[in-house]
Amino acid sequence: METLDELIKVLSDPQVSIRNGWARATYTCKICGKNALRFRNASSAFEYKVSAICQNCQDKYFLSVKDNV
Repeated sequence: METLDELIKVLSDPQVSIRNGWARATYTCKICGKNALRFRNASSAFEYKVSAICQNCQDKYFLSVKDNV
């Protein structure tokens, strides 16, 4: 649950919300700011289109949350 709380905190940050459009336009991650050009599969690439979160951050937050639910 610690990672879920961290994800909620990160996504609630107004600065992260502001970076959403910029991240999509520049193919970067709205959380970490790094490139978001490579994804493990089509599902992860689609998640980027929805959330603007790179593969590394998806792994960090989503896999940990899934394992703890």
